[in-house]
Amino acid sequence: MTAGDGVTAPRPNPKSALVVVADGSEEMEAVITIDVLRRAAIIVTVAGLDGAVRLVPDASLSTIVASAKKFDIIVFPGGLGGAKAFQLSGTVHSLIHTQLADPTRTLAFICAAPLALGTAASTQSLVKPNLLPAKLPITSHPSVKDEVVALLTKAGVTAVDYKDDARVVVALNGRLITSRGPGTTFEFALEIVRQLCGEEKRNEVAGPMLMHPAMEDWSKAVFVGNEEIMN
Repeated sequence: MTAGDGVTAPRPNPKSALVVVADGSEEMEAVITIDVLRRAAIIVTVAGLDGAVRLVPDASLSTIVASAKKFDIIVFPGGLGGAKAFQLSGTVHSLIHTQLADPTRTLAFICAAPLALGTAASTQSLVKPNLLPAKLPITSHPSVKDEVVALLTKAGVTAVDYKDDARVVVALNGRLITSRGPGTTFEFALEIVRQLCGEEKRNEVAGPMLMHPAMEDWSKAVFVGNEEIMN
């Protein structure tokens, strides 16, 4: 059941998403992602990293962490200022570790935000306990490509399979989603919907938004990896 504006009516046992924002987060990437996920009837909570943010969050990240609430996906928008704040936050690093440690949950990073994953990979030793594979497909904003690759390599990812030609990259059997920047946010958000709710729901949400024809076939914009983690 879909309302006239393309918003899907709530259904039993909906999926949940936590979108983390900080001072310097890219507004387009945050707002578009939040809107698209809500159109799919995903329950979205917006949490602000301690400090001033221009977007108005539902709660502080510290409050969310203290509540021990679980989310099907945690999303980190880009924007260099926000990404750097995520890099410096031990709370964010721990959140990434906890989410990766649960095989039923997903992480998503766009634009400069994969910097936070790269830093957490070292501070939380994500490769040694087999939470990240030795070969990892990933993408980001081109301006932080070298830093993302260097951080992951330092953390023990021996083969960073960086994708320059994919607008969205899916890894870890759908549990890690990365994308490149503001212009790829719709594909990024719709891929989150596809991973959480299925392709039918993705198409249902995309239809009323009148996406550009080039975006209608998700397979042309999305790289899906088949890497394995050795236990």
